[in-house]
Amino acid sequence: MEVLPNNQTVKSVMFNHSILDSTNDDPKFLQGLGVETYLGRALCLTQKGDIIQLPPCIKSEWPHITAHYQRIGLPHTESVIWNESYESLKSGGDYQISVFFYGRKAFKRSDDKKWFRIAKRMNSKNKFLKICRKLNVPTPRTWSFKSKCNIQKYDHFPFPVYLKAAVSVSGFGVRKCVTKESLCKELKQVRSDAPIQIQEEINGVDAFLNMQYFVNGKGKAERVVTTEQILNGNSHSGNVFPARLEPWEITDPIAKYMGSNGMKGYFAFDVAITPKGPFVIECNPRFNGSTYPTVIAQKLCVPVWRAQIIETEYRSLADVRDFHKIEFNPRTKKGVIIINWGSVKSGKLGIMLCGNNLDIKILRRQIKKVLKYDFKVFCFIVFFCIKFNN
Repeated sequence: MEVLPNNQTVKSVMFNHSILDSTNDDPKFLQGLGVETYLGRALCLTQKGDIIQLPPCIKSEWPHITAHYQRIGLPHTESVIWNESYESLKSGGDYQISVFFYGRKAFKRSDDKKWFRIAKRMNSKNKFLKICRKLNVPTPRTWSFKSKCNIQKYDHFPFPVYLKAAVSVSGFGVRKCVTKESLCKELKQVRSDAPIQIQEEINGVDAFLNMQYFVNGKGKAERVVTTEQILNGNSHSGNVFPARLEPWEITDPIAKYMGSNGMKGYFAFDVAITPKGPFVIECNPRFNGSTYPTVIAQKLCVPVWRAQIIETEYRSLADVRDFHKIEFNPRTKKGVIIINWGSVKSGKLGIMLCGNNLDIKILRRQIKKVLKYDFKVFCFIVFFCIKFNN
C-alpha cells in the first residue's frame, strides 16, 4: 500500500520505475550508462503488500539493501518480480500501477487516455513552454524547433545558449554552446527528425529549485515540497531540503492546469531564482530525483536532508565495511540512507544525508573511508549544500 502526501493511502501498488519510457534517447545508450539499475530506488516508496519489478542484474544486492532498510526502520515490500518488462505490470483488481513516467508502455497496461495525453504534452519542453506563455508564467527566452532543419539563422542567438532535446531525462541531451560554431558542431550530433529548443543562458542564478506536486484523488494538484538542486554540469545530481525560497505562486497555475487535465501522481517543475525574479525552466511530469528522498523523509519523519549521487570504488554493497558508523539512526534522525542502491553495479550510489550542517561535516570525514569516492567532488557538494541552507 502506497503512502501519499497528507497521510493518504491507496490499495496495493505494483511498481515499475524504469526511465526508458520517458525519453527519446536511444535505450541502448541509456543502458550503457547503467540507468536500468535505477529501478531499485523505487523500493523506498513501497509498503507491505505491494509488488516491485527489478532487473535481475541487481538481485545480488537485495539482501544487503533490505537489511539496511530493516535497521533504519524503513518499511518496504518483500514481493519482487525479477523482470523489468512492462508486460508484467498488473492494473485493475487489487492493484494499481506506479511508473516513473506514464508513457506508451504504461498506457498499454492501464489505458488512462487523459493521463497519457497530459504527461506526453508536458514531457515535451517545446509544448510545455507554449502552455507557460498562455498562462503568463515567466520562462527564459527560448526558440523551439520541430527539427534542426527548421533553423534558418544562427547569428541572432544570444550566445552562450543551451541546445536541448525537447524530450529527455536527467539532463541528457543538454549541451552548452558558447559560439555559433559550437552550436553547429553540436547540432551535427542531433537526429534530423528530433524536436529541439535553443535557450538563452540565465545570468546570476542564485539557486535552482525543484518544486514538487501531487495530484490527489479529486484531481487537484497539491503542493508537496520545494528543494534546492545540486547540479553536475547540466545533469541533476541531488537535492537539498528545506529550500530557502518557495515561489509557489509561479508554478501553481501550471500545476492546476495539469491536475484539471488528467495528471496523476507526483510531478515537479524546475525553477531558476535570479535577480530578475524566478523563471520556470521545465516540467517533470513524473517522479523525479527528489521524490524518492521526499517519501523517505515522510516515512521516517526526517526534517532536514540532502540527497545526492556519489561515485564509489565498490561494485557491490557486500563490499562496504563499517557502514554502521554512518548509517541513519531512527532515534536521532541523523546519518546516511541509501536510496539508489542498484546503481552500485556501475560505481554510483544515490544517498540521503540526514542532519544539520555540523553533522554533514562529520559525515564528510567518515564517508570517504566507508564508501570510497572522489573526496574533492564531495567537498564541492557539501559546500554547495551548506552555502544555500544558511
